[in-house]
Amino acid sequence: MKTDRLGYSQIGIISCIKNMRIDPLNLNGGVIVTMEWTEIDKVEGNIPSRRYGHTMVAYNRNFYVYGGYDDFGYKCNDLYEYRLALNCWKKIATLGEAPERYHHTAVVHEGSMYLFGGSVTDTTMASALYEY
Repeated sequence: MKTDRLGYSQIGIISCIKNMRIDPLNLNGGVIVTMEWTEIDKVEGNIPSRRYGHTMVAYNRNFYVYGGYDDFGYKCNDLYEYRLALNCWKKIATLGEAPERYHHTAVVHEGSMYLFGGSVTDTTMASALYEY
């Protein structure tokens, strides 16, 4: 990602950036790490709707967002991929019936994404485990 600040390289996760400033005069290896929240702008592609209660996982230098609730209070069962190198979103077409979940957990293990639990309704919690 390009930046207008000389001497910086950006390493980021969607809406946060850890800025690393290279300082050749610093005796501690020349790298000073500062924590700073910075919105990543000019994102392209099929951007997911605003949501909450979703999960995000990392796999092969990409990030994946699943589920949650959207602005209108509808449960989401869609999967999006964010390609960090391209600063671009893509909606992933999945096979099978994807579960509508919010406030669930998700992990990636050996190439598969696993979803566990979460809420099905405001009063019903789930204990099912899904693999994608």
